[in-house]
Amino acid sequence: MVARVGRTVLVVEDDFSSLEVLVLLMRGAGLEVVSASDGEEAWAKLIAEPGIAIVVSDYMMPRLDGIGLCKKMQADPRFSALPVIMMSATLRDLIANVPQVISVFIKPLLFDDLLAKVKSVLAEGEPKT
Repeated sequence: MVARVGRTVLVVEDDFSSLEVLVLLMRGAGLEVVSASDGEEAWAKLIAEPGIAIVVSDYMMPRLDGIGLCKKMQADPRFSALPVIMMSATLRDLIANVPQVISVFIKPLLFDDLLAKVKSVLAEGEPKT
């Protein structure tokens, strides 16, 4: 895996309560977090926020869904190698075929498993000393 410059997690979720829980979970684990409520806002955050190392995104969202976000990322060399963890209540097989999606978590989420995966991906990007 290619080393990433930052260590920030971009969490994308259109359900406000779920977004709050995910942000609190990750910040409670000592991670830096940026949040967005749909794919369009997430795209803007990717461009504006240097240091995003991983995206944790819902699949079904208004304006731009998780797959649409991945397609925009894939088309832009700045973000084409950025890993994505997708969350969904359905469609595991469809999501699993998107190149940037490294893992799919089906809702309801097992928060400990999601957090462990995020930390594992971030640790892979750290330079070895």
